[in-house]
Amino acid sequence: MALLLTFQYISQREKALGLMAEPVPVLVAKQDLPRLTRLDEAVVEVRQVPRQYLQPGALAAVKEAHNQVTNTPMLKGEQVLGTKLVAYGVETGLAIKVPKGLRGVTLSVNDVSGLAEVICEAHLQDPTALNLRGTIQLRLDRPAQARQDFLAAIQAGPGHAQAHYNLGGVCAGHFKDTACAREAFQRYLELEPS
Repeated sequence: MALLLTFQYISQREKALGLMAEPVPVLVAKQDLPRLTRLDEAVVEVRQVPRQYLQPGALAAVKEAHNQVTNTPMLKGEQVLGTKLVAYGVETGLAIKVPKGLRGVTLSVNDVSGLAEVICEAHLQDPTALNLRGTIQLRLDRPAQARQDFLAAIQAGPGHAQAHYNLGGVCAGHFKDTACAREAFQRYLELEPS
């Protein structure tokens, strides 16, 4: 009986050790890779390694690394782990997107001025968007552009009461144009009598 149990134990251990030594595919770096390197066949390759040496989260094929870049530097021969990659363009920022030989630059755009343009690009004839852009222009101390936006909002939506009110405010406060202000406020009161 003891001999049978010993034989069974040894057979199970041999089988387990055989599985651990079984070769499995793993993606490895062909060369040292700096951070933000885009992965393709030129920089990574598939090798066979014993299962016991397979890192958790290691990729097994080049297609798994498609459209990915390294988030940290990698050494030649290092297994490519999914945790060391990010999707191209999502978390990599502008630098990776600028073609070689060109440079990216930043422009001063605050939240308010950037928002004004984004809103109206998407909604060129929307009176609410035009009114909002006019309000933002006022906040940026651009009363002439604000007046144009309020007039455009009224043209796009003659019943937009808030645009009339805002036009009255800019005419009175910035241009001292009492006729424009009176007409705009009167129209506002007609649309919003309460």
